[in-house]
Amino acid sequence: KEQILYLLVLEQFLTVLPEKVNTRL
Repeated sequence: KEQILYLLVLEQFLTVLPEKVNTRL
C-alpha cells in the first residue's frame, strides 16, 4: 500500500530532475 506513495514520489523526482539538468545545460 505504500508502493503508491513511493511511485508518486519517484514520478515527481523524475519530473523535476530533467528540469535541473536542462538548467545546467
